[in-house]
Amino acid sequence: MSAGLDAPVLLAVSDQVENTETFVSRVQYLYARRGEKSHEEIRLKDGRIIDRYSSPVTGADSKYYGRVWYFRDITERKHAELALRTSEERFKTIFLQSSFGIALINSSNGRFFEVNPRFAEIAGRSVEEMANIDWVQITHPDDVQAELEHMALLNSGKISGFRMEKRYVHPDGAAVWVNMTISHLKGRR
Repeated sequence: MSAGLDAPVLLAVSDQVENTETFVSRVQYLYARRGEKSHEEIRLKDGRIIDRYSSPVTGADSKYYGRVWYFRDITERKHAELALRTSEERFKTIFLQSSFGIALINSSNGRFFEVNPRFAEIAGRSVEEMANIDWVQITHPDDVQAELEHMALLNSGKISGFRMEKRYVHPDGAAVWVNMTISHLKGRR
């Protein structure tokens, strides 16, 4: 450390971090390697998470003048990221393990964005096969027009969803009756 000028600040901060030894050793490492930049997250004892960036300060003549330290409290962002990950994992578990068939479909062209294993089973196909077809290809010909009419109303915004009974046709020609509930997924068009 530069003539010990940072020692009081380092001591005050090191009392607040969860892992004092790692924190101090990293600071000493950076002072010993003047040209190195650093970007790290530091956890404090009070639960906050700090984003720390450090970079050497040099003049036009390449003379080393010290380090710039930038600290930013990112606790709220990290909590939001964790909440989002938890929510996504919960949705994925529900989606994949549901006893109901669930499909996300592009209502403009009928292509499947994603289907759960139960939906693929109902349609008589694998999840992988479903990625390469649209709903018209698996729907009984006598049921296509009614669904097209409902989808047109949904796409135009005249309805927010609909229910209907229809048949899916398996590759072997067997038909299976389903009771569908279709709704617009907000944020997607």
